[in-house]
Amino acid sequence: MAHHHEHECCAHEHEHHHEHHHEHHHEHHHEEGSLKGQIIKITVTVALLVAAVVIEKRCELPTWQLLLIYLVSYLFIGFDTLKEAAEGLAHGEAFNEHFLMSIATIGALCIGFLPGAETQFPEAVFVMLFFQVGELFEGYAEGKSRDSIAHLMDIRPDVAHVERNGQMESVSPEQVEVGETIVVKPGEKVPLDGVII
Repeated sequence: MAHHHEHECCAHEHEHHHEHHHEHHHEHHHEEGSLKGQIIKITVTVALLVAAVVIEKRCELPTWQLLLIYLVSYLFIGFDTLKEAAEGLAHGEAFNEHFLMSIATIGALCIGFLPGAETQFPEAVFVMLFFQVGELFEGYAEGKSRDSIAHLMDIRPDVAHVERNGQMESVSPEQVEVGETIVVKPGEKVPLDGVII
């Protein structure tokens, strides 16, 4: 009866571990897709920005028309940042990086309409673009850190062999009491810190 109960426990732990692994795999796949989406967005923005600069150089357009042309690339790359800034304002959290970046770039877009001032439309898009490149590297670094932590968690044994009343019991490491004796078999990972006896 005791052996049957132990078998059930191990099966349950294995099932839980398998579910956790599947969840981690799904999260990794989602994160990888998000990074690819960011790379595509940055690439398209660069193409749109180059096209806008070419149009500006070749065509003598009024300032407001130039603004509309540059707004295509600006909104394409900066929509998420502007959205985060608006949500921060709605929750009373104005001074975050998204809000400050939005204010800086919107200010750059508006400079060209001041008397005697030169337009700063490409600079506004560049600033937002570089911000998103920084976000891309940050997301990549966070993903690598999560993977490293997940690998460290995987090396922790799920079972500890405890000597109780002259018999060996297989229990979860969390169930081992201070002062109890555990047995580490050859080739097995050490489940808990302790003193070798």
